[in-house]
Amino acid sequence: MSEIKRNTDPLAELPEGLGMALARNFPAMERFGSLPEAAKRQIVEHTHQIGSKQEMAAFVQQIAEGKTGF
Repeated sequence: MSEIKRNTDPLAELPEGLGMALARNFPAMERFGSLPEAAKRQIVEHTHQIGSKQEMAAFVQQIAEGKTGF
């Protein structure tokens, strides 16, 4: 019987809100894609504290501008 491999990488599936916000902000998507894995993980963790679409959009704009501190 073959084993089913599960992807254990937490970045394999971005939180839906982050993914949608990045899709709307191409510069942020490019910057996020170029970040080291550790910084990406910190960003994903930070999104769990965000409570609205507006806050997510503002945070993603900070990613685009390189102002997240991660």
